[in-house]
Amino acid sequence: MKMVLIPMSFWGLTVKDYRGKVVLLYFWATLCGPCIGNMPIVKKVYDANRDFGFDVIGINRDTEESDMSEYLNVCSLPWRQIFDGKEGPLKKNCAVLVVCHLSG
Repeated sequence: MKMVLIPMSFWGLTVKDYRGKVVLLYFWATLCGPCIGNMPIVKKVYDANRDFGFDVIGINRDTEESDMSEYLNVCSLPWRQIFDGKEGPLKKNCAVLVVCHLSG
């Protein structure tokens, strides 16, 4: 597989923003039931660990950015969200094939 690095600045992020932190890249879409169902678990883990250097970057894979925006207007999430689209560069370069189900 060919890997292409995408600079964080592409999404307005800098390494300095996340230096020394453990970061969860959470790929999600509004039509993915398990993704939405897992949001409370991710938020619980974030809330319990953010003061210890844990952060989340949500990477949305919806077809339209407006779908992500509408969801975030209803369900406010405290971490950074990036719209990557259904076939965006992060999906392609991180080899995301499926979205897993968290339990906890």
